[in-house]
Amino acid sequence: MKRLGLLFVLSFSSLLSCSTDSLETIERKPIGEYNAVGINVSTTSGLGLSYRYHNPGITLIQVAGGIVSTGGNVGSSVGIEYQLDLSRRNDLRYYICAAAGLYHSHGASDINAGIGVGFDYPLFGKELLENMSTGLTIFYPAYYSSRDSSRHSIFFGVSLNFFYNF
Repeated sequence: MKRLGLLFVLSFSSLLSCSTDSLETIERKPIGEYNAVGINVSTTSGLGLSYRYHNPGITLIQVAGGIVSTGGNVGSSVGIEYQLDLSRRNDLRYYICAAAGLYHSHGASDINAGIGVGFDYPLFGKELLENMSTGLTIFYPAYYSSRDSSRHSIFFGVSLNFFYNF
């Protein structure tokens, strides 16, 4: 029984020393002002090329838009997203946001809006700055409306993005 207790104490102390070392190697400094360009694919905040501005505080604004032509049909979208950064970290971002977008195709315009939560993660290395990042946002509730008909619905929305942060 004494051997089992000694093994437990040694294992627990080595586990604590490992976790302390790993915490010291990651410097979690707040992220400051930066810009980003990339692609946003969203049911709520626009589809296409995108630009982000993260101010020195905790807010970020993103605009996205694009035109897609398939055969005889041309579709377009423009959207905006406002994010409140909860993480204040340089190695990972998680946030809450509000978004709205205008989508036009087949002669009809749809207006979508939503509130959601999301995260951004660096693709290469350990920091978001001077790096590619990818992110996912889940919107609920997401409101979908069409000006050309009486179609209205509330459902989930999703956004995927890829950015270069500088």
